[in-house]
Amino acid sequence: MVTFGEMASLAHQQLTEVRSFLHHPDFGAQAVHPDTIAEVARLCRVLGRYTDRIATGFGVPYTDGSGVRDAARRTSVLLRDAGEALGAPPDSELNGPSLSQLLRATSTALGCGLDLLSTHFTAAARAAETPLTPTASVIAATDTARSLLRMLSEYASVVGHVALRASPAAQPAALSLIKAALITHCYGQADDGGIAAIPIRDVPDRVRPQEGEDLHQALAGIDASIRRLNAVEEPSSVATWRYLARAAAVTTGISQCLVGTLSVRAEQLGDRETSANLTRAARSLERVAERWKAIARRWHDLAAMHHDPVSTASVDASDLLLRLGRLTYADPSWTPTHRSRFAPAPPERLAPSLREVRLIGLAALKSIETYNTIAAQHQAAVNDIAMRGPRRGPGSSRQPRELSNMYKNVQVAGQRVLARLGRALHDLTPTDETALALRRAAAPAPAALASKDFPRPITEALQAAPSPAPQAHTSTRTTSYLPRPSSQST
Repeated sequence: MVTFGEMASLAHQQLTEVRSFLHHPDFGAQAVHPDTIAEVARLCRVLGRYTDRIATGFGVPYTDGSGVRDAARRTSVLLRDAGEALGAPPDSELNGPSLSQLLRATSTALGCGLDLLSTHFTAAARAAETPLTPTASVIAATDTARSLLRMLSEYASVVGHVALRASPAAQPAALSLIKAALITHCYGQADDGGIAAIPIRDVPDRVRPQEGEDLHQALAGIDASIRRLNAVEEPSSVATWRYLARAAAVTTGISQCLVGTLSVRAEQLGDRETSANLTRAARSLERVAERWKAIARRWHDLAAMHHDPVSTASVDASDLLLRLGRLTYADPSWTPTHRSRFAPAPPERLAPSLREVRLIGLAALKSIETYNTIAAQHQAAVNDIAMRGPRRGPGSSRQPRELSNMYKNVQVAGQRVLARLGRALHDLTPTDETALALRRAAAPAPAALASKDFPRPITEALQAAPSPAPQAHTSTRTTSYLPRPSSQST
C-alpha cells in the first residue's frame, strides 16, 4: 500500500537532483529554457495547493493560536504571485531539457502525496464536518502542519534559486519563492510525527476468509476488512447499526483475549515492560467490550425486527471478527457460536517472536480504532436524527440522548485503550506506523472534530437558563449478542 512517506521520498529524490543541477555547467542554459520556467510555475502551484490545505486545516475546524494557519495563508499568497508572474504551465507533453523534466517529476510526486492525504477527507458538501478516517485528525493537526511547512520550505528554496537564474521576468517570482521558503522554515518543524506512515485511503477488494490461513494471510485479510470498514461513511440502516454494535462487542472481547495472550508471550520472551503494558491495555479493553455490549442491548430493545442485515459493512465486520477469532483461539474453522472453542492459542504458537507480538498487536489496535470511529459516526447520526425528528413531549428525546451518551462513553474508553496499546507497541519497536498510531490515539475521533452535542429541546434549555435577578419591588433482560456471520463470510 502506498504511503505519504514513499511519495515524499520520491519527490525529495527528484529535488536532490535539481539541487545538484544548480552547479551543473549547463544549468544556466537550461534555466532560461521556456519549458524549465513553465515547470517552475507548475511546482509553485503544487506548493500553493499544500499551503492552501494547511491554511484551512484540510477543511477541519480547530482552534490554533500558534500562527501556523496565518503563515500558510501568507505563503499561499506569495506562491500564487510567483505562479502568476511565471505564467500558466502548459498541459502538453514535456520535451524540454533535463532540468525541466526533473522539476516535472518533483511536481508530480509531491502532488500525488497531497492527493494521498486528501483521500482521508470527503469531497462532499459536508467536507468540513465529516473527516473519514482516524488519520484525518492527525493530518489536520498543528504538528502535522508544521512538519509539512518545513518540508515545503526546502522545495520553495531550491526552486527559488532556479528562478533566480532564469530570465529577468522570473526575478519577482524568485523573490516570492525565497520569502515563502523563509516563512515556512520559521513556522515549520523537522519532526514528521509518523506522518510518513499515512497510507492512501482506498477500498480494497474483499478477501474472503478461508480455513487454514497462515499469519501473513490472516493479517492481510484483517487489514483489508479494516480498510473497507473505514471506507463506509454512513451505515445504511438501523439493522446495520445494531449488527455493528454486536460485532464491536465481540471483536473487542476477542481483542482483549488476544492482547492478554501477547502479554504472556512478551513475558516469556523476557520483555517484562511490554508484558505489563499489554496487560494494562487488556484490562482497559474489558471495559470497552462491556460498553459495546450495553449499546448492542439498547439497539436490541429499540429495534422492532432482529434479522441480520445484508450490507457491505456487516459482511466486513463478520470477516474481521472471524479472522481475529481464528487467530486468537488457534481454530481454523472457528465461528462465534456457543459450540465453538474459546480457549486461547498457546502464546508461543501465536507469536514465536517479539516481531509477531508487534504485528498482531497492531492488528488488534487498528480493529479497536475502527470501531471507535464507527462509534463517533453513529453518535453523530443519532444526534442528527434527534434534531430532525418530531418532538412529542419533554421525555421524547430521552432514549436517543442515552444512546448518544453511550456512544460517547465507548469512544472515551476506546481512546484510553488505543493510547495504552499504542504506547506499548511503540516502546517495543519504534516505527513510523506505531508513532502514527500514538498520534491518532491522542487526537479526537474524526466525527468528533466537528460533531455537535446532543440537541436540547427548547423547554430544557429554558429550564436550565439562570433566573433573572429579582427586582426590588418583586416578591420572591439476558440475551446473547454474538453476531452470526453472513453466509458470504465463510
